[in-house]
Amino acid sequence: MEEDLPTLCGRTYRSPMLIQNIARWSAAPPALIAHLLRQEAVRRQPQLRTLLTRHPNAPADAKRGA
Repeated sequence: MEEDLPTLCGRTYRSPMLIQNIARWSAAPPALIAHLLRQEAVRRQPQLRTLLTRHPNAPADAKRGA
């Protein structure tokens, strides 16, 4: 999975369903969660942002609301 991280973090995600599934994936890497939190689709939908910030692997600054 480590070698796939640049590929996953280099994309723009527009599908709320895909973002929601990644947010519910317990093994989602912190870098991917941080990348998703910067996406326009997540900024427009508070429920996606909440799912991502509550993820156990979410970066600490995301949990603080930075």
